[in-house]
Amino acid sequence: MEPNNPVVSRTGFGLPVTLFLATLAVGGIAMIPAVEALDQMIFKALALREGQSPPVLITLAKAFTTLGDGDQRALILGAAASWLAFKRGWKLALVVLVVPILGGIVSDLLKIAFDSPRPDLVPHIVHAGGMSMPSGHAVAGMGIPLALAWLLPRQPKRGWIAVAVLLGALIGVSRILLGVHWPTDVIAGWLLGGAAALVARSVAMRLERDARNLNQPAHGEEG
Repeated sequence: MEPNNPVVSRTGFGLPVTLFLATLAVGGIAMIPAVEALDQMIFKALALREGQSPPVLITLAKAFTTLGDGDQRALILGAAASWLAFKRGWKLALVVLVVPILGGIVSDLLKIAFDSPRPDLVPHIVHAGGMSMPSGHAVAGMGIPLALAWLLPRQPKRGWIAVAVLLGALIGVSRILLGVHWPTDVIAGWLLGGAAALVARSVAMRLERDARNLNQPAHGEEG
């Protein structure tokens, strides 16, 4: 029987590739005039306005968007990698560090490729520079919690994954509420973040499978 696994039983890369292609598709579809109009309509309905929107909503949106900032990402990844290095080896620690960094690099490259400007329909409540598609906060907000939910617990519970998805959703939506991203930017970011998390999961699974194979005695060898 297959031994208990800290992640999941499949180690393929088909689903991450599918999610990456879906990210590209969202970026392309967002340029269609009808989709742009829908993007703007949803954005106008959700975006908060200082002096008009409830201050508590603005405060909550700022708090969630802060969780996706670079400093917080570095602290979370550093702590998680340290724990994994101590408990389960340096290879898994490298997975936790490297895969999200690569996801961020891919996100930045896609921003350049799509060259989509940020919304200018309402004043931005927080500072945001650079291009808009995809949302880097949505990428990290979905990718990092999901990767940690799969990699950190020995026997992951569905609850941890649900919490990770909820947190990623809130971080992504906060970018729309604060007026700095279109909804399609956030959707593309969620897809890319999910792809990065699945890559981390698949690499970790392959490492653990190889480690088990090395520790098993050769066929016919006495134990």
